[in-house]
This record gives sequence, C-alpha cells and structure tokens, in this order.
Amino acid sequence: PPLAPLGRGPLPFLVQPPYPPPAPSAGARPSRAELTLGFDVERAAITSLCVDDTELIHDGFGPCLALWRAPTDNAGLKLAAMQELKPFGRWRHWGLDALTLTDAVVSRGGDSFRRVFVGTDPDAPIVHTTKVTFVDDGWRFVETVEVADRFADLPRVGVRFALVAGFEALEWFGKGPHESYPDRARGAWVGRHHSTVTEQYVPYIVPQEHGLHCATRQATLRDPQRGLAVELAGEPFAFSASHFTAEDLTAATHDVELVPRAETFVHLDHAHRGLGTLSCGPDTLPQYLVGPGRYRWTWSLRVPKSR
Repeated sequence: PPLAPLGRGPLPFLVQPPYPPPAPSAGARPSRAELTLGFDVERAAITSLCVDDTELIHDGFGPCLALWRAPTDNAGLKLAAMQELKPFGRWRHWGLDALTLTDAVVSRGGDSFRRVFVGTDPDAPIVHTTKVTFVDDGWRFVETVEVADRFADLPRVGVRFALVAGFEALEWFGKGPHESYPDRARGAWVGRHHSTVTEQYVPYIVPQEHGLHCATRQATLRDPQRGLAVELAGEPFAFSASHFTAEDLTAATHDVELVPRAETFVHLDHAHRGLGTLSCGPDTLPQYLVGPGRYRWTWSLRVPKSR
C-alpha cells in the first residue's frame, strides 16, 4: 500500500551547505561528505537527504511530525466496541491518526520549516517547527512542537522518516536488548546493543506497537552492501526501527496480514506514552502520560566518515 504521510510532491529544491567540500588530494577521499537537503515548498516538507549523491530518504518520506502509534491491546482492542472509553478510541476521536495539514511555511533561507496540523477540531492546532543546520557529515535538527489543550493524552511526540532499502544492521547505546517503554523498562539495561531491523519485530498475534528502546543516546543503522551508515544522536530519546509503518500495524488485525517493506522506518521520540495494563487492569500512571504543551528537542543525523 502507498505510504500515508508524504508522497511525491513538486520537484524539491536542493540546498547546499554554506561551505564547499574541501578539494581532495590525488587518490584521497574527501574528509567531509557533500551534503544536500531537498524540500517541498508547498508542504514545507523535507523530501531528500543526500550524501555524496547517495539518497538516504525513501520516496520523499523525510523527517516529519509523529504523534500516532499503533495501538496495543492495552490501548484498546481493534475489533471491540466501546473504544471511546480507551486511549485508542480517544486518539481516533481526536483524529490523531489522520491529521490535516492546514498551513506550511518555509523560511527565506530554506533552513526552517513550520507546519500546522488539525485533527477533528479545527480550533485545536498542532504546530511543528523544524530548523535544520549542516554539521560535519550530517544535519542537526531543532524541533519544536506546540500541542493544543484539546489533546490531553498523546501516544508520542517525535519525528519519523523512511530510509531507503538496505539499512538492516542496527546498533544502539541505550536500554535493551529487548523492547522497553517508559512504564515497562525495568528488565532492560543500558549498554551497547546489536541487532537487525528484522529482529525488532515482535510477533504479537494482533499486530501492535512494538520495538521501542528508551534512554537512547546514539543509534546507528548500516547498509553493508554500500558500506553506508547513518547515526542518530542527541539528548536521551526513544527510538524504533521497523520494516512496517505505524499505519501497517494499525490496519492489520492478525499477524499473517503483515508484509514487511524493504525500507526501514525510523521513529525518534522526545516523549512516549506508557503502555499501562488497561486490557485487564488500570491505565498507565499519570507520570507516564504525554499531554499538551510545548516540546523542544535537538537531534542529529550523521553519516560517519568511516563508511
């Protein structure tokens, strides 16, 4: 099925870093990669991140706002009635699974993007602003998300993007080796962990949210065929990497309905809601809820020089 968040728009502009890459000596590889960033002006959306003419982003699905997560059985059973009493029902009632873009602005210099979204209530906006700067071998993103009071219980606040096929090897420094969530992390320990994107999938019979890793400082995805790696870094964050989109997991009612995609879909969360035990017990505790307000964080995507 087509990707929901970002499709192909008008041909994006290309923005070069403010410095040219140094001229290499004979037989030497440049010490600084040539970076370009492409964006769609009409949607104020990042659609391309290129390193030495190699595209990292799949089908224009660049870093963009992520509030939705596939429901767990604790959040609400997909085929059950009375879902308005569960988080899953509230999230859908507010339209978090189908936000509408109402305004998009790109700064004159092309380094800042502002997007305004609404759910089912047009008077309850969500404003996402991204400022991008070029750093050695990558990009730094400063994210600001302002959430209206209407949204008293959010699944997550973060960004997501899709890497082209091939980024399968995974390494991170944070909690692991299995999945961890804010209210379900005691069994995970902080360390350097190795895995693959395929191994991040948890085969719940009813497909649902899975594979998050809390308290992460750095995560690296590698494409062994091209010797290419991308590194996520920043203040402590939660991340997941999967061959399924949140929409894939939300739509499927049985694990046999899922078909892995070749691309790698990455979530990087500044805040993530707890899971609770609401399928047969109480919801998550108040300290694990994600509410309205202003969120601001910085993260970077780098291509290590040793690629």
